[in-house]
Amino acid sequence: PGLGPGTRIEGMGPVRAVAGYFAGEMSHFCAIDPQGAVLCWGDNQWGALGDGTTTARPQPVHVLAPRSTALEPLRTRPAPTGQPFTADEIAAGYDETCARSGTEIWCWGDRHGLPIHDAHRRRHRPEKVTGLPAHPVEIAAVVGSTCARLTTGGVWCWGENDRGQLGDGTRQHSITPFAVQGIRDARSLSLAYGLGCVLRSGNQVSCWSDERGATDFAKL
Repeated sequence: PGLGPGTRIEGMGPVRAVAGYFAGEMSHFCAIDPQGAVLCWGDNQWGALGDGTTTARPQPVHVLAPRSTALEPLRTRPAPTGQPFTADEIAAGYDETCARSGTEIWCWGDRHGLPIHDAHRRRHRPEKVTGLPAHPVEIAAVVGSTCARLTTGGVWCWGENDRGQLGDGTRQHSITPFAVQGIRDARSLSLAYGLGCVLRSGNQVSCWSDERGATDFAKL
């Protein structure tokens, strides 16, 4: 059934954050409950629900922790393997979900940046993102790519890069993060298809996209 205005999701109580990617029958959504647990529902053929399966779920199911994750203010100890995964922030892209858990980023679903038939592309449970030089404070996801804003003010991105959306000056896909060139003072982050933008100090907005080139930033 379709989702109209005011549609209530059965099995979902109060939440403190929600994210989703709408693509018809390929849509999926996730939410963080008041205790920090992440629940997802919708399409799951690439493992974007993080419950260890590829079964579509019309009602929310818990994302399962692959192992202990970072300590958070909402709990007194890490979640053990098989227990609900907890997070502070959630972002959903096409067939992929990422979350910021304490000072770490974890992703599950489609590992964009690998060849389509690569056996390691599908992730059924959260896997930690490595290679960031500082702690993340914000994440964003879109079709095929994910970015994180760091405590340093830098922005690092990974995934597909055919449109220069990783902002690293190349068109090379990458499953590990690379710095967006020229950004060291980002205050907020937003992504759209083939486009990334940041609000910088002094209220300047800078963007990178295919139209402008991977390293050309526009002052808006």
